Amino acid sequence: MKQIMLCYSFLALSQGTGVAQCQENGSAFEVASVKPAALAPGAAGKDCTGGPGTSDPENFRCSGMPLAAVLVRAYDISFTNLRAPDWVSWMANRYDIAAKVPSGTSKEQFQAMLQNLLCERFHLLVHHEMKMLPSYTLSIGKVGSKLRAHSASESSSSLPASGRPGTFTWVDTHHLRVTANDLDIKSFARMLTSVMQEPVADETGLAGGYDFVLDFAPPEILTGGGSGNDIEALPDIFAVLAGQLGLNLAKKNVPRELIVVDQSNKVPTEN
Repeated sequence: MKQIMLCYSFLALSQGTGVAQCQENGSAFEVASVKPAALAPGAAGKDCTGGPGTSDPENFRCSGMPLAAVLVRAYDISFTNLRAPDWVSWMANRYDIAAKVPSGTSKEQFQAMLQNLLCERFHLLVHHEMKMLPSYTLSIGKVGSKLRAHSASESSSSLPASGRPGTFTWVDTHHLRVTANDLDIKSFARMLTSVMQEPVADETGLAGGYDFVLDFAPPEILTGGGSGNDIEALPDIFAVLAGQLGLNLAKKNVPRELIVVDQSNKVPTEN
């Protein structure tokens, strides 16, 4: 069988899955460095930057990022469609990656190079899997929207500063606050994806930016269950969205394609 020039998927059509295998002489960066990040505990990483479609297409860098952040770039998926051992997302396990991308490389070729790099350095094996899984839609409720349009003339110390339209704050372990300052609803739906740990699609049709502050009890998936010590527990996100914003967050099962990590080393091989 002829080898293809990338970290490829051998499709098992009867099961609808595939196992990614690393190929010798596969598509590769001109030069690449992968190493554990030397960061102080709690220090922030600098995200992954560069590559095709950016202002620096020939230089790709990840600084102090967990392996999950690189995987979603390599396979062009959201975090919610990645299934991997917990350590893959832990901030305690972070990496620095620097790669020189050949001139003229397409996005698809770049992804193949990055997949192959992870395969070679982390001995990564993954497979594709289709499953019916929860997803959420955000829509206008029966009573209509209660959202307040952003007003530049109004200011509030409770809203995030200009340039940070939406922020999360953990008031305590059972109290999550979302604040919005000129936040559009599509971006808000992406924030809710982090709360629900499943995709949230904006179906409101609303345009423009809005101001609001929401206080609610985070889902158990974020807290590990249990109840807080407050005399009166906060309402959940569903009740708060309906009561304060007039929005409906509905759950439904939809087919989703997952990338499942079957094997990966924590320590990459030497450059």
